[in-house]
Amino acid sequence: MLSAMFTRAAHAIFGLGMALASAHAQADLRVVSQGKATQIETDEYLVHSDAIGRDFLIEVARPAMPRQGGKMPVVYITDGGFSLAGPMIHLLGEARRIPPTFAVSIGYPNEKGRYIGPRQTDLVHFKTPAGGGGGAAFEAFLMNDVRLFIESRYPVDPAKSVLVGHSAGGAFTAMVMVRKPESFAGYVIGGLPVSMMGDSLFDSTKTIVTRGGGRRVFIGYSPPDAANLKADTFAAPLSASGSTFNVRQMEFKDDDHNTSYVELIARGIPFVLPTDGSDRTAIPLDPKLLDRYVGVYRVSEKVSFTITRGGDRLFGAGTGGQPTELFAESETTFFTRGLNAQVVFNSEAGKVVSAWVSINNNEALARRID
Repeated sequence: MLSAMFTRAAHAIFGLGMALASAHAQADLRVVSQGKATQIETDEYLVHSDAIGRDFLIEVARPAMPRQGGKMPVVYITDGGFSLAGPMIHLLGEARRIPPTFAVSIGYPNEKGRYIGPRQTDLVHFKTPAGGGGGAAFEAFLMNDVRLFIESRYPVDPAKSVLVGHSAGGAFTAMVMVRKPESFAGYVIGGLPVSMMGDSLFDSTKTIVTRGGGRRVFIGYSPPDAANLKADTFAAPLSASGSTFNVRQMEFKDDDHNTSYVELIARGIPFVLPTDGSDRTAIPLDPKLLDRYVGVYRVSEKVSFTITRGGDRLFGAGTGGQPTELFAESETTFFTRGLNAQVVFNSEAGKVVSAWVSINNNEALARRID
């Protein structure tokens, strides 16, 4: 569904672009004002680290639909999020793929790119021919300065904080995790240069598998990352027998090292921050309206689910499963509490004919068969 949303958005954007190009040829466009573009609902801070001795740019993307009262998850992202992560996390929240979440991108004050700076020093704990060795100092800056700065200004939940990194940022994120897994509640690691990190990474990983505490770790990579960097090998020790980490690894088959970043955010963030429905508000519906949805919906020959009604409550049950209550968010969208599941009913000519079913961010179209 999210891919379809992006596709529709792309068609709308490109269609608008062509329309504007055509209009420009016919009309004299008058510029009313011009200024620096800013990301929507994002705060920007230029900060200085005395310990490291340089300036950093911090961008905080606020949730599209913030929860009223209570604290919300927060994602910390290296490389300034490549100017993509903040808006994408904002969109994921708006699409209800994740709970309302703050996205904190840490980069450099460089107009050519927030990732342009001494990242090969700041993000690498070990010494390399290209530099490195500054990872421990940057880790201290993140843990002792940035997090306290954010937690004092925004309603974020320290117990639901996530660290995200790609490439050199992936190396940094992996090292933070293996040095002290309790630092964050979840980790998203992309394009990890395992071949450049030596056996010490695996040796350290083997010692912390029992300290996962159910933490979610998403590892994404492109085919070139697997071939050149051995990025596909890091999940194995994290998933070994006795591990208490919840690990998902995914290869982005149509991408390269750089373009895989979009998939990393789109797939990784919903995995480490699944919504349990606690951030959503149920509305009452006329029980007679609920009758429209009662029936059997087939995903495949072996998988189907049944919708039933009990009074003014709607329930859904998968093949061989127990009924789970579905709460109405609108007349067509229903969600569960305590589980990451959603059902969106589709109608044709006034009759419900199918439903999009999403469970743990795995989606399928189920066609009504009764």
